[in-house]
Amino acid sequence: MDGYYVFGVTAILYPRFGVLLNIVSKDNIKYFVTIADMPHCTCLDFTKMSSQSLGKKGKWVYCKHLYYVFRFLCKVDYSSDKFIHAPTYSYNEVMQVLELAGVVECE
Repeated sequence: MDGYYVFGVTAILYPRFGVLLNIVSKDNIKYFVTIADMPHCTCLDFTKMSSQSLGKKGKWVYCKHLYYVFRFLCKVDYSSDKFIHAPTYSYNEVMQVLELAGVVECE
């Protein structure tokens, strides 16, 4: 995803524990990506995906913006960290991703 960059990061504290990232595309379109217990993106692909996959087991796929954040910002290995493909995350999974990104420090 050449040409994308993160221009803002906002921590979400209690009760959700997560982070909101502001991403700008090469076409100067702004997206807001949330990494929390229920990840979210403001792009049309995410909305379309979530509406088509409701109630269909094993059909959950995120938009490229979420995968961009997981892969390049958080340095998550998508082949071994299979939890990133889940529709929701536990507190520990969210904290693991945020720790990899350097957003939080866990002991």
